[in-house]
Amino acid sequence: MNSGARIGLADEVRALFRIAWRVPGDVTKGIKYLFLTPNDYATLTADKAHPAVIAEKVEEEGEVRYRITDIIGAKDGLGVENLKGSGMIAGETSRAYEETVTLSLVSGRTVGIGSYLVRLGQRVVQVDSSSIILTGAAALNKVLGRAVYASNLQIGGPQIMFNNGVSHLVVKHDLAGVQALVDWLAYIPKVLSITVWWLDILFSESFVVVVAQLASSRLGQ
Repeated sequence: MNSGARIGLADEVRALFRIAWRVPGDVTKGIKYLFLTPNDYATLTADKAHPAVIAEKVEEEGEVRYRITDIIGAKDGLGVENLKGSGMIAGETSRAYEETVTLSLVSGRTVGIGSYLVRLGQRVVQVDSSSIILTGAAALNKVLGRAVYASNLQIGGPQIMFNNGVSHLVVKHDLAGVQALVDWLAYIPKVLSITVWWLDILFSESFVVVVAQLASSRLGQ
């Protein structure tokens, strides 16, 4: 189970910023920009080497303002630099696809970059109570403004991911998933350079479908 990559909030900025509306008094017209008062700007930029914000000085409505152009935050790792690790892992997984065997067992909820990593591998075994999603049901319902999804399984459960070819095998529990991975590994040569004629068959989509059907019938007995 993972939570994906996250971008945090700079609470010290959130507590101080002010809003300049396009039409003063009518918030329905939208935001013109965010700004700080001179005193608040001085507080957030007291550390000249690591300022929490970058802003430009403007004069509007008879007062001096600092229009915020960039929010950095006092703590490291709040912004897009948070995503560097995810990008590095994705790159390594993609390269590993051509260099070795990459198998994934999804036993719980995998979100965001975790879902990408699963699909970047060669084979995916999914436990029937798990989900592979980019965005959770709660977040989607909030964006849509109504309860469209009851659970993450509706978005990325086996009935979605297996039927669309993302997952190659669905199992009842973790132990069955591990056994499936071991069974697959039993067909892999010790040295990558060894050419085995049945490897192409083993990793063909049609073969995986047949194996999945057989495994499902066995588990159902």
